[in-house]
Amino acid sequence: MNLENSDAKDRDRCNIAVEFKSVRVFECGGQQVRRLLAADDQEEEFPLLVSPEYGPLMGLMTGKTYELCGVLRRDLQSASTEVGPAWEQRATALLDISGVYGIVDEVTTIRPI
Repeated sequence: MNLENSDAKDRDRCNIAVEFKSVRVFECGGQQVRRLLAADDQEEEFPLLVSPEYGPLMGLMTGKTYELCGVLRRDLQSASTEVGPAWEQRATALLDISGVYGIVDEVTTIRPI
């Protein structure tokens, strides 16, 4: 399952299995934000933004598959999309994200499969 093709709407929580492809760390307004590029089981890639409040991503390895429970689905093309926190707005602009992406925050759990 991927965030793009799911029946979930903007701001729904989703459980997804992904393979991590890459990690990018950058500063947004003095806060550290990470962008994870992930792929679903059909090799469809999509970004996941990790909230500055999430803390360290211990033990995640590119090329490995993980289950993420409680990812916040965001869709910038949805007419009902609410504006997110400042770090999210800056990150989507900096990374030129214009469609569906996920937010990993303090509600999200990550475990290897």
